[in-house]
Amino acid sequence: MDELLKKELERRKEWAAYHHNKMKEEHDSLTDEQHDALSELCSLRHTIHTASEKLFSTESQEWEALEKFLPDEPDNIFDKFKEVGIPLDFSPIDPVTLPNSDDYYYVLTETEKEEWEEKGGYDAWREESGVFDEFSERMEELNENIEKFLRKIDAEHGTKYAPSGKYRNADLQCDGLQYNMDDMKSEAVKKKMQEVKASEVKTPKKDIVL
Repeated sequence: MDELLKKELERRKEWAAYHHNKMKEEHDSLTDEQHDALSELCSLRHTIHTASEKLFSTESQEWEALEKFLPDEPDNIFDKFKEVGIPLDFSPIDPVTLPNSDDYYYVLTETEKEEWEEKGGYDAWREESGVFDEFSERMEELNENIEKFLRKIDAEHGTKYAPSGKYRNADLQCDGLQYNMDDMKSEAVKKKMQEVKASEVKTPKKDIVL
């Protein structure tokens, strides 16, 4: 990985930790466990919103984010939100009806697959059969459901978990982030981030309070 990209990713992780702990400190109407669940949901939403092409492949790392919304997965996000006391108000994804890359290899008949091979194989099938368009629509619907839920939480608790305004398409819209690169250049913010990082080293098993 490019060194500059590595540094940027590390910077974003530090900022995510700072923002997450800031939410915990300023909004005690939610428990730490609830804040943790909301932060994870924000991160998952970001992947769903920005990586639909990778999500379509069950072999991709991004597919793991989508698995969190499948009802039969042992670590699914719906069970987590029930456990922390703020159940999600939308339904899990139906894995039977969700198009994905497996359909090409395990659902198409041999005759159908041979026909697609003549047209260009898997890539042609994904782009021309309509399955990826359907998948993208399902991801858009899921993203909208998550955003509605986060907006409801924000309205009830005064938090900033839902994407909005100028930060909707910001590169840093993940892990509950609602800020842009200019915010990260602030000396006050840099100092807080350094404090978070130092605290994590000293007390890795405790929640960090800014």
